[in-house]
Order: sequence, then C-alpha cells, then structure tokens
Amino acid sequence: IGGAPLCESLREVLDSAGRTAAPTANDLLEAWVQEFLREPLEDLHVHNGQIMQFVQNSTATEHGLTRRIQELSEQICQRGFRPDRVELMDSRSLLVQQLLSSLGSKQRAAAGCEPRIEGLLRSRLQAFEEAHAASLKERHDDIARHRAISETLDRNVESLGRYMRQKEKAKEEEDSAAAAQREQRAAKVSRVAEVFQEAFSGVLAIIEECRRDSMQRMRVQMEERIAVEVGEEFSRRLRHFRDFHSAASAHSEGSLGLESRFGGWLRQAYVAMEDKANQVAGDLRSHVSSSRARMMALSSAGTAQVRAQREQMQQVVELTSKELSSCQETLALMEFSRPSSAEVAKSLRHFEQVQESARWQQREVGRLQEIEQRIRQDADSVVAEACPLEGDASNQERWPRLLSEAEAWVAGFFYTWQRDLPAFGPPKADETDQQEISVSAFATETNRRAWRTPPAKQAPES
Repeated sequence: IGGAPLCESLREVLDSAGRTAAPTANDLLEAWVQEFLREPLEDLHVHNGQIMQFVQNSTATEHGLTRRIQELSEQICQRGFRPDRVELMDSRSLLVQQLLSSLGSKQRAAAGCEPRIEGLLRSRLQAFEEAHAASLKERHDDIARHRAISETLDRNVESLGRYMRQKEKAKEEEDSAAAAQREQRAAKVSRVAEVFQEAFSGVLAIIEECRRDSMQRMRVQMEERIAVEVGEEFSRRLRHFRDFHSAASAHSEGSLGLESRFGGWLRQAYVAMEDKANQVAGDLRSHVSSSRARMMALSSAGTAQVRAQREQMQQVVELTSKELSSCQETLALMEFSRPSSAEVAKSLRHFEQVQESARWQQREVGRLQEIEQRIRQDADSVVAEACPLEGDASNQERWPRLLSEAEAWVAGFFYTWQRDLPAFGPPKADETDQQEISVSAFATETNRRAWRTPPAKQAPES
C-alpha cells in the first residue's frame, strides 16, 4: 500500500539519520514499525481477504441460484397445461428469497466494512501519536538534562582554570620572594663572613634558616606538582564528561530528528492506507448499488409473474363459473325436452366435472394469492433491511442505468410470459349444441391459448 514512493521516502528518512542517532532509536523504530505499520497492514490484508472471500462465495451462491431459477422458469413457461406449475412457482419463490437473502447479506457486509477499517486505522494512528508524543517529550528532557550537565561541567572547567592560574601566580610570588631572600641572604652571608668570628651563632641561625627555606621550597614544589597533576587529571575527566554529554546531546538531537521524520513518513503511510481502504469501500459501495438494483428487479419480476398467473387463473375461474351456470340452466331445461337416461347421465357427469374444475381453480387462485403475498412481504422486508435509501446524488443519477442493467440481468434467467386470453361471451339460451361441450376440453384449450413461452431475453413487466 502506498507503492514505491512511500518506500523510498522511508529509506530517505533512515539514511538521513546517519550516525548521529543513538542505537536505541533503531530498536524504537523497529518496535513502531512492527506495532503501527506491519500489524495494521496485516489486519487490513486479512480483513480485505475475508471480504473478498465472502463476496466470491456470495457470487458463487448467486450464480447457482440464478441457474436453478432459470431452470424452473423454463419449466414454468413450457407450452401446454401443467398441473405442477404452482408448485414450481412456489419452489422458484423460495429460491428467489434465498437469492435476495444472499444479496442482502453481501449488502450488510459491505456497509459494515468501511467503518471497521476506519476505526482500526484511527485507533492505531492515535496510539502512534501518543507514543510519539511521549518519546519526543523524553528526548527533549534528555537533551535539556545533557545540556545542563554540559554547561555545569564547562563552568567547573573554567573554575579549575582560574584555580590553576591562581596557583601559578602564587608560585611566581613565592619564586620572587625566594629570589629576594637569596639576595638578602648573600648580603647577610657577606656580612656574617666579615663578622664570622664575632657572630658564629648567626651562622648557625643562617644554616637553620636555609634548611627551613629548603624545606619550604620542597614543600611548595611538591604542592605545586601535586596540584598540577590533580588539576590535569581532574581537567581531563571533566573534558571527558563534557565530551560524553555533548555526544549524548548530539545523539539525542539526531534521534529526535529521525523520530520526527519517521513520524511524518508513518502519517503518509496511514494516509495511503486510508486511501486504499476508501477505494475498497467505494468498490463495495458500487457493488452494493448494483446488488440493490438486482434485488429490487428480482423481487418485482417474481411478484409480477405470480400476479399475472393469478389474474389469468381468475379469468379462467370466471369462464368456468359462466360454464357452470350454463350447465345448471341446461339441467333445469332438460325436463322439458324429454331427454334419455344416457343424456341425463352425460349431462350430470359434465356438471360434476365442471364443479370439480371450479373447486380446483378456486384452490389454485387461493394458493397463488398466498404465494404472491408471501413473496411481496419477504421481498420488501429483505430489500428494506439490506438496502436502505441512499441520499448520494451520484447514486441517484446512476440509478436508472443500474436498474436497467439489473432488469436485463434478471431477464437472462427469470422468464415471464404475456397474457393473451380470448374473449369468451356468455352462452346463449337458444344454443342447445353447447350442452355437448366438455368442460375439460374447454379448460385445456383455454390454458393452451393463455400460456405462451417468452423469448430468450425478455425484460420483466414493471
């Protein structure tokens, strides 16, 4: 996600650090990459794989259901009279409900995909911002502490320099005093030499004074040597600590710059991941709109065909009722025409056949009404649950085209027929030859003329 430019920007961020960043910064960046980049990418990859697998499974299920619906539609639309046509339509309505449920589940999965991905990325980015802010605060504190220590050590070095200069000045003063004393001693020795015999005690005093001066000089030289050695050692240590803290401050500043650049790169990576997630969500939304149009077209086609079947059956029931009334009138008038026993038995059988046909047709009309009501209620509930109304202007503009494509898709496997019933008028009283017409032959001829197989590609009636 993000492509080669994002990888190149990460390489530039890491190369720009050079050798100024501390070694611990590498471990910190590795932990951040694992927690805030690799794990979100793996979660996003797994989630997209699950969504794609679900869509593929749903598509395969939809293809299987459409093939079965197409086979049942071909059987339903065959020419001639079929006693199992209503059972086939009932089975096809169940398959239509399964197809609508599959489309609805795919719609719900697509609707819940985008918020879940956005929430995952937002939580990971917020956690990274918190960790980054804490790390930046810690780095700033380290830099301030190292700078304070370095400044303190600089002041100590300056104080030590002043102390060394004072010691040197004191040594110079001691040397000057010693030179003056030597001069005085030489003069004194000359005077004592003159009066040596007179002041031998003065010679002893001079010797003692020389010894004391020698001891004093040795003590001063020893103190000077020790002070110089201690000062040099202490100065070396102070310079070492100052260099160490200066290097630590430079490493901290390098780590701070590296972390800042890495934070900018990671934000770019999250922007790229959000763009990819939005692209996947957009593809799913377009797929959802197509599924919604297919669901509405499929429910409309199923309801329309069952309604057409019911209306045709009601017309046949009306014709059968008229024929039953004609048979009743014929039986009522037979006593005035002196019929034979065979004619009476034939008329009674014909009347019973018409009654049985009327009862069967009434049952079929009731079953078709139940199927139509069930299909309408189930289809409306599935479409309303899985396909809420969308207020997007682009979807409203594309909706007629999507609906046309969905109707063409449904017409490819969901066959319908057109009604072409003949106009039958009521029987006349003077047409006595109508008494010999068979009700079963009349119903068969009516069904043969009422049912017609549609062409291979026919859009459903709206």
